[in-house]
Amino acid sequence: HFNGLLKPTSGRIKIEGQDLWKKGINLQKVRQKVGLIFQFPEFQVFEEKVGEDVAFGPRNLGIAEEEVEQRVRRALEAVELDFDSFSQRSPMHLSQGEKRRVAIAGVLAMDPEVIVLDEPTVGLDLRGTKQMVRILRDLHRQGKTIVLISHNMDLVAQVSKRITVLSEGKVVLTGSLKDLFSNPGLVVSIGLELPQIIGIAKGVRMKKQSSGQLHWSSLVAN
Repeated sequence: HFNGLLKPTSGRIKIEGQDLWKKGINLQKVRQKVGLIFQFPEFQVFEEKVGEDVAFGPRNLGIAEEEVEQRVRRALEAVELDFDSFSQRSPMHLSQGEKRRVAIAGVLAMDPEVIVLDEPTVGLDLRGTKQMVRILRDLHRQGKTIVLISHNMDLVAQVSKRITVLSEGKVVLTGSLKDLFSNPGLVVSIGLELPQIIGIAKGVRMKKQSSGQLHWSSLVAN
């Protein structure tokens, strides 16, 4: 939907104020603004060398080779992979987390303004998850719009500012982290789990409720 591949059955989708299905819209230009990173993107890495894989998209746009190399360098550095160490390596010799970051770099090399990620931490160990969180935060600080799709509420609590919750194909809540996590009944009713920090804070609150020292919902950032 974000890049006009699927037409919505109702409502409208706008990117930078442009209705994607308005007559006369240049979808090709709009699609260059949105980068899609599917679940397990490492399975989409296909070139023999990391640098070639990351360069694939920009080259298809007809970008000059010097600019392509600069984009590849920036993209690899953005996902914490050193260009000189990784660009000539075979993806077959990388860990799952490294392959995933190569796949993400391939999207970043296209220089999209909006990045959509589907379950970016699934299957990663704790170290890989922390690294992914750091990368997402850095991309956001660089001015990228990050759209994250996830069932992992710990991840959501760490990187999200605004949340839209879907259940059975319908929007049940749109708002801040506090709007969601201060309503634990809703979280549980739609099959999600509260972040660990909220569960811990809730337990502490139950012990200190009478003293008024702590309210666990205050630990959730706006």
